[in-house]
Amino acid sequence: MSDGRPLKIVVIGDGMVGKTCLLMTYVRKAFPEQYIPTVFENYSGSVHVGGEEVAFELWDTAGQEEYSHLRPLTYSNVDVLILCFSLIRQPSFDNVESKWLKEINDSADLRNKPFILVGTMSDYRAETSKLGIAPVISHDKVSIIYIVSLLWTSWYPRTSYSDRSERLS
Repeated sequence: MSDGRPLKIVVIGDGMVGKTCLLMTYVRKAFPEQYIPTVFENYSGSVHVGGEEVAFELWDTAGQEEYSHLRPLTYSNVDVLILCFSLIRQPSFDNVESKWLKEINDSADLRNKPFILVGTMSDYRAETSKLGIAPVISHDKVSIIYIVSLLWTSWYPRTSYSDRSERLS
């Protein structure tokens, strides 16, 4: 960033939607083998964008209701939000509008900040179809998730994410 501080990216969304897995896979290039409940965790790194090195901090937040009073402590000086929901858990998708967008709009620190909507757990989609579980998002919203996937992979070009990018259909 031009002011010398790292780009602050805060990740929000319901508990157990894969926020920590997303971040750990990106930063450590390793997928965690078991669920790791998170209250707050920070990851840092840097990427080269346009020939310039850009430092960033990823702030992993707890999505559970019992931590809702602590989550806003991470919101000061945020540059970008990543709002996650699970592609296989309908309530997490419903909460994007009923809970998370409301929290964003109610916070002076977040209200005018850009955010990226990310659907997680796409690796479970085949399993849910075998079990007869309906997909979380309808076909008309698929293009939005695909665009977000492309933004994410072009914003932080890592092989692991580029390889996983696919059109959700």
